Amino acid sequence: MKLLINSKCFTSEWINQKKEALSGDPVLIEKVINAFALLGYLAQLRNDFVFKGGTSLIIHTDNIKRLSIDIDIVFGGDIFPFEEMLSQIAAKSPFTRFEEDERGERGLPNRKHYKFFYISSISDTEDSVLLDVVLDSIVYLPFTEEKIIRSNIFETDFDLPVKTLTIEGLLGDKLTAFAPHTIGVPFETQKGKIMTMQVVKQLFDLGELFDIATYFDKTAITFKETFIKENSYHLNKHTEAEVLDDTINLCHLICLAHLKGYKPKDDINKFEDGLKKLSNHLLGVQFSIHTEAKITASKVFYIASSIKNNKHRDFKKDRFTTDKIRQIKDINLPSPYNYLNRLKSILPEAFYYIWKGIEE
Repeated sequence: MKLLINSKCFTSEWINQKKEALSGDPVLIEKVINAFALLGYLAQLRNDFVFKGGTSLIIHTDNIKRLSIDIDIVFGGDIFPFEEMLSQIAAKSPFTRFEEDERGERGLPNRKHYKFFYISSISDTEDSVLLDVVLDSIVYLPFTEEKIIRSNIFETDFDLPVKTLTIEGLLGDKLTAFAPHTIGVPFETQKGKIMTMQVVKQLFDLGELFDIATYFDKTAITFKETFIKENSYHLNKHTEAEVLDDTINLCHLICLAHLKGYKPKDDINKFEDGLKKLSNHLLGVQFSIHTEAKITASKVFYIASSIKNNKHRDFKKDRFTTDKIRQIKDINLPSPYNYLNRLKSILPEAFYYIWKGIEE
């Protein structure tokens, strides 16, 4: 078992070079590098897990706009030999130790969290990265592929594949997480932990995934399969339509926020709190409630509404371009979305995706 990441990538010199090149927080850049060191060890020891979540986006595209620092995997085996394997990893550089982090969030009795500790080159103090493990069958994840672990954030000493979700698989999987009042990441846990930034992260990643996704049907299939599994963790309390409505309603509220004469609901106050907290995780981009978040919410509205209404969409054909502005010239959105008609002149892209979402 060898260290995948070249040793120079753990130095303060390398991390500060990446800070300048990416306009990113050096502490978070260092966390990304250590997270992938952890993934490298896991991938050498096991091939029966699926790497998913926001951090997996880093190996799908070089155009990374958000630093994600947790390793999320779905693992179908026995936890006891798995924990023995984690002990082996914790004894390897750059790590010094690991411990289980008791959380139990999102109604998952079979989810475990582990912190892997290392000495930071930036602060000379102990820091950690998180391994999030869902102990369950991976057969409900229908669209997976093998990707070589590589990124412009670090250099590797050898090629190492890992099983991950496809772009459409990630998009459908993450769509279930952006439903804060049903099965998704909540704004606040039952134990009172504030999760506003985590909710906003889901929306940001959904927008990034949508922009590079190709197949709507694969996205819809993954959503439906993941919904069944996630809903089972919530004692099957929700219907698929209720979860999609949860997503659609929040997207609608985000698009309404700060339009003249509209008073924000409580969810928007929480969402804006998450936006503020997310800012130092972004790489040289903005994500404002006035523009980017509205456009992204409209894209997610389009996907969720299309799945709910059993529409078969074509992402490539439907994707917004400036020539689509002619299509919406004479369009007026019906109730309850008529207040969003004012987006046509200020954010035509957001207006367009809302219209496509409700189009027959």
